[in-house]
Amino acid sequence: MRKPNKLPGAVISEEYSLEYGTYTMEMHVGAVQAGERALVIDDLIAIVGTLAAAIKLLERVEANIVECACVIELADLKKSMSSVDTYAVQCNNCFQWRTIPTVEEFEEYRSKPTKDPFFCTKLEGIVYASPTDIEYNASQIWVLDIPSTQKTPKGF
Repeated sequence: MRKPNKLPGAVISEEYSLEYGTYTMEMHVGAVQAGERALVIDDLIAIVGTLAAAIKLLERVEANIVECACVIELADLKKSMSSVDTYAVQCNNCFQWRTIPTVEEFEEYRSKPTKDPFFCTKLEGIVYASPTDIEYNASQIWVLDIPSTQKTPKGF
């Protein structure tokens, strides 16, 4: 995966938000096949934009994301995470994003992703056919959890 216009040949791309605007990440078409295991390593994590974009690209090709890791974490990230606006978990069945009201409930769902995966039906009044109950807002700080991703990077 690279910045735009750095890879030769056909690519797929994903736009993501930075502190100061939006950017794009690209990946070769066919670089990762459906069902292949993927390890995502980000050299520097600030607001999780590049990591989220990498995950989205891999999800689009139906890769199995095994782990995410980060080499350097900016010190300000921990301060930012203390003021998270929205916690969200993706359903393991319909893949809709669902808002989780508290950090405690979020941690409970993400603490056992393979033993007790999150399903929409765990939330009162929600069924698989329900429309997603959240919309992305770049002005908010988000914590997202992807099904079958057993750990999120330090600082999440």
